[in-house]
Amino acid sequence: MADLLSLPPEILHRICSCANLPTRKVLRLTNSLLSEIAEQWVFASLNVSPLLESCERLQNVLVNPRLAAHTTKIYLMTYDLDEDGDYMHYVDAEDEDYEPADEVDLPQRFWELFGRLRDFPRLQSVALIFHPEHSNNEWQDVPQELEAFRAPVTKKAFGAFASLPLPLKELVIRDLHNAYEEDPTVLDNINTVLTGLQSLRLNITNEHREYHRELDYRREEAHEYYQAIPSFWLKPTTATLQHLTLYSSVFCGFYPRLDFRGLHFPQLRGLALGNYGFVHDSQLDWILEHGETLAELYLDDCAILHEVSIKDIENTYLPSSQFTQKDGLLDNLYASYKARWADYFRAFETLPRLRHFRYGHCPDGWTFNSAPFEQETQIEIGLHEESYLVFCDGFGPSPYMSELIYRYPKADGDGMDYVHGTPVTPSDEDREALVRLCTKLGQSVPPPSEE
Repeated sequence: MADLLSLPPEILHRICSCANLPTRKVLRLTNSLLSEIAEQWVFASLNVSPLLESCERLQNVLVNPRLAAHTTKIYLMTYDLDEDGDYMHYVDAEDEDYEPADEVDLPQRFWELFGRLRDFPRLQSVALIFHPEHSNNEWQDVPQELEAFRAPVTKKAFGAFASLPLPLKELVIRDLHNAYEEDPTVLDNINTVLTGLQSLRLNITNEHREYHRELDYRREEAHEYYQAIPSFWLKPTTATLQHLTLYSSVFCGFYPRLDFRGLHFPQLRGLALGNYGFVHDSQLDWILEHGETLAELYLDDCAILHEVSIKDIENTYLPSSQFTQKDGLLDNLYASYKARWADYFRAFETLPRLRHFRYGHCPDGWTFNSAPFEQETQIEIGLHEESYLVFCDGFGPSPYMSELIYRYPKADGDGMDYVHGTPVTPSDEDREALVRLCTKLGQSVPPPSEE
């Protein structure tokens, strides 16, 4: 202990920053020096949910100005799960008089906390966390419906965020509903918050049907939303943004189209994409255009789409001129992409400031409705079975699959014959290029048998 206490305060702060919360709490109880340093890290990041106990803990911090002054980030969890992992309805969960907020089915105590955020003088980051399940359809009962819950919570939250004494530096939204906001007051507040951000993290959730996931990609709101992301969420941040993280619960990029062309972030240091499909060189070029600043690049469950077959070409990333007709695809049009991951990895080697790169799959967090949250540094590096995919419209459970399926009329005219195309799998050249890139950055790649 004496050796530990002899370290400079800067080193002790570094130790506390790397420790988990239970360890920080223990260090806070050791002696006066460590207590003072560890206390700052215990209260630097706070979590609050609608449960009575959680709200009371946050209130206890607020009544102590010294503790409140340590807080720089707050996670606003808009729901709790019961012991069975189901959505908790607070009227049944607590032995107390349930007082709901007038606007939404949340306890009044939690609703009022949005207005207390301004009492954290050093608050720089907020994370607004929704439940991953949602629906726009009255027939499907879900915990947090758009009009009854998500819209009023979003309005309340961004009203509070926009009125903070100091502008936020980081905004995090987990399981953001893919619905376009129309309320002019909310739009103004969102734009106020986005302008000047240094870090933006959006985990987007989409309405799912468990047994007909191919229908998820035909929903009009999904296409409208993803096509609006660059202008709505990203353009206001271009001058100041340093870190951008975009994860989606469905594959995007090609279809629904998520097109970053026309956007440039002159200070971008970190980029993380999850469930993003590459189908054109311009997507790679956009990343390379940030080479003067880009130091960290994370690609989680991202794929190269080497072939696509689709009818609705107007909502895809590719221009109509790139599609052709091909026998066996019926009314669908066809396009192919010749680039391979080896080409991408070699291109990333040319990024002069790149210091950390991870391509692969995050082992935790990918669920039916949701995506990994703040886990891109945990991506297991390596090519995987979905490194190459196709888009095959008209087939399920997802049109993103390993190979195209062709349909030919049977000779006797009775039905169709189905013929599978040729899949593309990661090559030795791909692996060698990934290893070379990671080795250059001082990172290791597990051998193929461990990927």
